[in-house]
Amino acid sequence: MSIILFPILINLLVSLLTAPIGCILIWKRISYFADYLAHSLMLAVALSILIDINLNYLLIIFSILISLIIISLKNQTYFKFDLIINVISPFFLALSLIILHFYPNNIDLSSYLFGDLLAVNNNDIITISMLTLVVYCWLFFNWNKLLLIVIDENIAASNGLNIHKFRLIYLTIISFTIAMIIKLVGILMITAILILPSAIARIITKNPFSMCVASYIINVTIATIAIIISYYSDLAITPITIVLLSCILFASLIAQKVKQIFHP
Repeated sequence: MSIILFPILINLLVSLLTAPIGCILIWKRISYFADYLAHSLMLAVALSILIDINLNYLLIIFSILISLIIISLKNQTYFKFDLIINVISPFFLALSLIILHFYPNNIDLSSYLFGDLLAVNNNDIITISMLTLVVYCWLFFNWNKLLLIVIDENIAASNGLNIHKFRLIYLTIISFTIAMIIKLVGILMITAILILPSAIARIITKNPFSMCVASYIINVTIATIAIIISYYSDLAITPITIVLLSCILFASLIAQKVKQIFHP
């Protein structure tokens, strides 16, 4: 039973962090940012394996660097942003695979790609706890500003809010979050883990705060079910979680459509 209890407790903590971050990604329509950043961070994983450096340090450094690259390229006008971003992510991913080719031993990348909740250590728990505290302190003091930017950036700017500075702050927070939980949920799965609970919550709630709360409850509930299924079936936790969340999202969309038909 302790084998099940530990990942459940870790998920309770991680969900506190991912719930508001997922909502911000949906509100600002920047889910692509999480996806491309996660794929690009494979380079940090490759370098950590090759030269035996602490992965957490490299993930933080690379998340900042890649985020700054993405933000700076968003302001250039020569190419469309989606073209630039679709080049950067595969470049870092391909470079990481080339680097891993020079590693003398065979490497099992499944834990990096699909995550492993049991891979967490005491330092990870402390770091995630501190980051969660920082995120909630920031949200407490900037909640109204965030909502104003979500509604209309021009209105926010006219009220004296520095849009570029605010954007840099919340993108940095998102980057740190992805860097800290990427080895728990996996490079390929992290965007879905961030987005799906918040997407479901958006359908069933009517205001931003309740959306964040519902996202947390959904993520904790479904992940707990996935952990139990994983324990008895020996399947990876994260893929099970995503399948369950996806089914709930599709069912919610269908139910909403049916409701609109019969109660227009």
